[in-house]
Formats: sequence, structure tokens, C-alpha cells
Amino acid sequence: MSNYCLVTQGQFGSENVSKKVSSILYNNPLLNSVHIVGSSDLDVLRSLYHQVPSCKTLSRIVSDAVTKTSTSQHVHILATPSTQVSQDKALGVTDSFTFKNNHVRLILTPNTYHQCPSLARLDKAVIKKLDHTKKGHGAKHYASFNYSVALQLSTVVPVELTYILDNAFGECDLRLVTYNLKEPLVPSPMPSRSVVKTNPLNPRLEIRPLLQTMPLKDPYYLQEFYEYLTLLHMNSSLLIPDYIDSYLSSYEVPEIKELTSNAENIPTDIPTDITTSLSVHNIHSQSLSTLDKYVSISIRTSNSHYLIYKCPVDSRVTIWECT
Repeated sequence: MSNYCLVTQGQFGSENVSKKVSSILYNNPLLNSVHIVGSSDLDVLRSLYHQVPSCKTLSRIVSDAVTKTSTSQHVHILATPSTQVSQDKALGVTDSFTFKNNHVRLILTPNTYHQCPSLARLDKAVIKKLDHTKKGHGAKHYASFNYSVALQLSTVVPVELTYILDNAFGECDLRLVTYNLKEPLVPSPMPSRSVVKTNPLNPRLEIRPLLQTMPLKDPYYLQEFYEYLTLLHMNSSLLIPDYIDSYLSSYEVPEIKELTSNAENIPTDIPTDITTSLSVHNIHSQSLSTLDKYVSISIRTSNSHYLIYKCPVDSRVTIWECT
């Protein structure tokens, strides 16, 4: 477990659990990866992920995203000029465009920034010089910086932004994730792919700890169970009894403290033999808002890991929020 981990517990549908899940989804509109173990509905995962190299229609896609989407529809766009894709992004030498539901953020290199029209004229634009990207030494004429431009679009795309997209991002590597849209934002010939992959869990994995009630206010067990769920999502052979020699690994499955002995206590829609395993990449968080039959969901963002576990026995939900 990471250095900082916040744990929230409560009954499924309770106010504190609902607020915590809503907060996670709201603060992370695009999720790097999601892994689901248990009973789930594939139909609700309606996000579509496009990876379109050398796209020449970015300004039109952004315009359609602004004018044709409603509050229940979501769009996330990431773009980098094709000529810069092979460069080292960690060194801050690339231009980038990010669009999240009408919120725009541009990272521009010095050459691109000074070739653009006056961005200060954009309504409510916030322009910042990124001091940590400084290159060169001495006075301002001998040093250069990257710039960050943030703005929120309303109903139209400003001509200044259109100019930037048509010129600096005329040919770009485009990654587009849409959720709940009736019409695609990219031309039909462009490639797209499903983001959902289904794989069965190894039937030899020890899953009995999933069928017990989660003890409250036991930080050691909560940490132990977090580790167990993480290994379960990895389909790890460490959870196969007597499979790995104890000399190679000292890991032990959490002690089963309150395993239910009455099968009638287990809801019929949650199988005792958990075999469903789904992997989803680059997906809008809103796609998970209606998943209510899960056993465990592992969510990874760029800097956080969330585990949401719903106990099949008593519907108690435990949420680990690790950064």
C-alpha cells in the first residue's frame, strides 16, 4: 500500500459511499485503466476509444464536441503534433492539446507560442509561463519557457484556437474517448477499437475471502485485504494454494475470519465462483456510474489507485483511495 491511503466504508447506496464514488468519478474524468472482478454488465461500458495517427480534422472534432454534446455526454481528447510524437515528452519538448468536456489546456513550446495569435484576447483564458521548463541561462533573451493556456469553451471555438489547431496541430496523433454519444466525432473510415477485454480468472485462485464480511476498524486487516484484492486483479499465482514454494514467497491469503456458512445469505446475482474479469483502458469514468453488481473494481489514474469492493454477503462497500 502507498504512503497515503484513505479508506471509506459504508453500506451500498449510503450517503458517504455515494459521495466518495461520485467524487472519484468527477475528479478523474478519464481513467487510464479499470479492472473489474465479479458480476458486471458489459452494456454499460459505452465508451469508445480512437487512436488516429495523422488526423487532419482536430479543429472540426473540437467544434463538434462543443456544439453537439450535452451534459450526459462526455468527450476527452489528447493530441500531439505528428512531428513531435517521437520526441521525449518527459523533457517538455512537445506541444500538447487536452480537451475535457469543454475545458481546454494547451502546452506550447516557445516556437509555437510565439507563432500563435494573441492568446490573451481569448475570453477568460489563463496563460502561465512554466518556470520548470526553462531552457538556457541569463536574461530573458537567452532563456525560453513553455507556456500553459487554459480556457473553457461555451458554444463556439474561438478563431484564435482554431488557428492554433489547424497550424500547430494540423497533423497530429489523436486519442479520443467518447461516452454516450449518438454520432461519432471522427469520420467512419478512421480506425477505432473496443476498450473492453474479458478474461476468466484462474479457477484455482483462492476466492473464499470475498465471501466473508469485512471487519470494521481493523487497519491491519484492511491493508492485508487491499493487497489481496490487488493480487486478485492481477490474476496472481500467489493466490493459488501451495503453488509457490514458501522459500520464494512468504505471502499468505488473508485469514478467513467470518466466512458465511449459510448459502442463503449470499445474493443470487453474485456468483460464489467468481470467474468474470474485465480490463478497460482509456475510458470515461462516467461509464462506471451504473455498475452496481461488481465485487471489486480497481481504478488507476496517472497518479492514484482506487479499489472499490462490495461484499457479496452484506453489501458493505469499502473504498481504498491511494496516492
